Amino acid sequence: MAARSIVIAQARNTAGIFTAIAALCLPLPSGAETEVTDTDYLQVITDVTASTEQGYRSEFGYAVLVVMDGVRLLFDTGVTAGVLQHNLRQAGVDAADLDFVVLSHNHPDHIGGLAYIRRAAPAVPVLAPPKQGIDGGPVERINGVRRLADHLYVLRTHTDEPTAGISDELSLVALTDEGPYLVTACSHTGLASIVEATTRLTGQAVYFQTGGARLKFRQREDTAAVARRLDALGVRRISPGHCSVDHAVTRVLEENFSGQLELSEVGRRVPLRVSR
Repeated sequence: MAARSIVIAQARNTAGIFTAIAALCLPLPSGAETEVTDTDYLQVITDVTASTEQGYRSEFGYAVLVVMDGVRLLFDTGVTAGVLQHNLRQAGVDAADLDFVVLSHNHPDHIGGLAYIRRAAPAVPVLAPPKQGIDGGPVERINGVRRLADHLYVLRTHTDEPTAGISDELSLVALTDEGPYLVTACSHTGLASIVEATTRLTGQAVYFQTGGARLKFRQREDTAAVARRLDALGVRRISPGHCSVDHAVTRVLEENFSGQLELSEVGRRVPLRVSR
């Protein structure tokens, strides 16, 4: 089993009202062989977690690079431009080569590096939830599901019971041979609800989830309930980060989640296996 750490999921038992993606079911690709290369992967660019990869810097912000089907996408931009720029350089990524920037929501620890990205890549499309202020240039508002590449989607979820002023949030869904990979930010709309929406979208149980779910701010029993719910939804692997990074949270997850609990650290690459 991979190194254990941090967590995932939002401990809320609210029935958030989510964007209708109702009967939309996206078949996963089929193929005789699975090609596993560095071509398709996700990589943590900014997070609070320490890095074993030499040269990366940590901070309480969040950003993930996703490379899939020839598309380079940055999910959130961290809290400071300096750390984002430095870590992208460490990862060998030129911001000018990005095809999309997806902003999960407009809190400063997720959009702090956007001004740098806009300077480096003025034409890059910026995607964000509806009705959230994003300064500095044009923004495409995502009200449901947007396909970004053959195997890559952005998903908006909504709740009528917002936390920290957020009722809409964007997440990423990558379709792989193992099942859907889900990248969340803070899961203000509820992690279990986002997982459920992903299953409705893809027709499959989420295989891997990474990102935050505000678990470090929740009560122990709330976190335990989220872990048990992820189990019930068939999630196999979780790699918590950002606002779910906490030793106490990790212990609760270890006790209540039967799947694989993995370390999320700055610079870490997770391959996305797709048959072609």
